[in-house]
Amino acid sequence: RDLVRSRGLGDVYKRQVDVVFDGTLSAGMTSVTWNASSLPSGAYFLKLSTPDGSASVQKVMLMK
Repeated sequence: RDLVRSRGLGDVYKRQVDVVFDGTLSAGMTSVTWNASSLPSGAYFLKLSTPDGSASVQKVMLMK
């Protein structure tokens, strides 16, 4: 079963600043490499969207 359709990254002002992953992942454990070299340190929000339209948001702290 497919679970994640996309992973977008937003800043504290709710602007999308990056797309971490755009595609479909199967159920189970997955890892994705994200190159954050162009972003400053700070708080970001990772939004996980599913094919059925539901979404989950997690806070990510980037420290350089």
